[in-house]
Amino acid sequence: MFRSTSTLPLLLASVLGGVVAAGFLIVSAEREVSAFRADEYEAMERSTQDAAEYIRDFVERRKVLVQAFAKNHAEMLNTLVKNPDEEDYDARIRALISDYFPGHFTYVARRSDGEFVPDDLGEFVGQACRTDMHEFALVSAVQKLHEHEGTAVAADYHPFIHPQAGNYHFDLSARWTAEDETSGLLMISFRPQELVRILQGHELPHHRLVLLRSDRPDLIEATAQGWRENFGREGTLDEVEAGSIPARVDIAGTRWQVAYLPSLAYLGETSGRIVRNTALSVVLILAFLGILVFWYVISEQARKKAAEEKAGLLRQSERDRLSLQTLIDVIPVPIYRRNSEGRTDLINQAYTELLGRNASDILGRTTAEIYGEDVAKWIDETDRDLLSSAQNRHVYERQIDPENGQPKRDVIIYKARMALDGEEHPSIVGAAVDVTEEKALRRKLEQLATTDPLTGLANRRRFMDVLGDEAARAKRYDQVLSLLTLDIDHFKSVNDTHGHDMGDEAIKAVSRIIEAEVRDGIDLAARVGGEEFSVLLPSTDSLGAVAVAERIRTRIAATEIQHRGETISVTASLGQASWSPEDVTISLDDFIIRSDKALYAAKHGGRNQTVSFDDLETPDTRKAGQA
Repeated sequence: MFRSTSTLPLLLASVLGGVVAAGFLIVSAEREVSAFRADEYEAMERSTQDAAEYIRDFVERRKVLVQAFAKNHAEMLNTLVKNPDEEDYDARIRALISDYFPGHFTYVARRSDGEFVPDDLGEFVGQACRTDMHEFALVSAVQKLHEHEGTAVAADYHPFIHPQAGNYHFDLSARWTAEDETSGLLMISFRPQELVRILQGHELPHHRLVLLRSDRPDLIEATAQGWRENFGREGTLDEVEAGSIPARVDIAGTRWQVAYLPSLAYLGETSGRIVRNTALSVVLILAFLGILVFWYVISEQARKKAAEEKAGLLRQSERDRLSLQTLIDVIPVPIYRRNSEGRTDLINQAYTELLGRNASDILGRTTAEIYGEDVAKWIDETDRDLLSSAQNRHVYERQIDPENGQPKRDVIIYKARMALDGEEHPSIVGAAVDVTEEKALRRKLEQLATTDPLTGLANRRRFMDVLGDEAARAKRYDQVLSLLTLDIDHFKSVNDTHGHDMGDEAIKAVSRIIEAEVRDGIDLAARVGGEEFSVLLPSTDSLGAVAVAERIRTRIAATEIQHRGETISVTASLGQASWSPEDVTISLDDFIIRSDKALYAAKHGGRNQTVSFDDLETPDTRKAGQA
């Protein structure tokens, strides 16, 4: 009944392979469970460290701000503690603290005699904060004594959360000393919602990130859902929870620790699911081996027929491949496929034309062999990003330099994963859309939209955009900014007497002079009206701007303008205004108006001159402008 055939060795090999595969699945399941738990605990450790750093930085920044506030407002605090019943001082301090610390809860100042101002401390922050304030006073006194003796001592004061009913907050204190050597302490209470948001931002799925007290290891201060409501059981750890914590991370400068409460149910459920899936796979493998043996007994007679069917399928597959190649060759968009080995095994005619190479130079080659090491490194990185991403499609933009000497092409590449049977890793399929002409047209349109067609200078729209950007940069980096406004004198008479063509030549001549006198890539010259120009001078004070204006004005007056045998000359009037970091109340519109006022003064003063807005201001006008 059983006779030796060519399929028997295959059967034996399959059985052996199935047994080996089952054993491999079991070992893999054990490794997967171990790796899963290790990854979860490693992720929790990283998340704990990150959260601790964020909270430490958050508290340290608040400490520095409180210390700076106490130092800078020592005199006001001195006045407050000496006049505790003056509500005006309290209101002024509260307003300043609200400006400095929008998230604060309340504040308390402490006199050297130990009393607190305002005296309603208990109404707001309670005895816990009063104790915290006394502790800080003791640490500050010790530190000050050591500083007086020329030695150093580390501060031993750390804030912690005061959980009064409906009044969660933490306090930061700083010492202040007035000019009359009166000293005291300032404590500011902060609402801790920011700490909750930090926990929320770092908490991993399935597990709980908690804030603990280092002096009460079993006491939970907070979770990502908010703050505990009392000191009872709801805010403490039981023995199982405490034993499950992988690691506690101390937050420097505080009495807090950050740690994770792992979800033992989730870890057990996931591990069990891996084991169950593996067991199911092993059962299926064994069942398949049994079916395979049975099938061998009844299928020997059909072997020849199956071989013929297989040959037919191979022929059909080849026909499908040829059909697919013909189909993609008629598509004008370049298409390619890179298999799991990193070799290009499918392209269309449009792709060869894009690269300027023959198909034989592309098929079967790696990216390094096709594009070179530098380009291949970037392509391989984008492939890895796609294969490791949750999204199945990525879009990239790059420039391609064809091998046949054609100009470089800008393309947008659409990539996707393709998982095929028999491949260990997914393949990469892509299509390249040539956007060279589209980008060139966009650049041309952008130039037309921001450039004056007659002079080639920036137009008003471009000037206003750059003015806004430069004003913001000047404020950010504490730099000055100057503006020149130029108007050609008696320009209407030039048009009326010599014609608009001569007027255009005058405008172009003036624009060339302005462009020659400004710094390339730093200053901006623009034509903002018919015969009106504006020049933006970053990092240039009033004296420097007036010097530039005078050079422009002098060159304009000395330039002869010729058109169709006629020669004329024109003059220009210029107004100048500057903005400095001290001018915090001046808007962009006010800045432009100041330059325009200076220009009008130059016009009314006889033309062909430069007038600075600073020269127009008198003490009375300055006060009026500031008001």
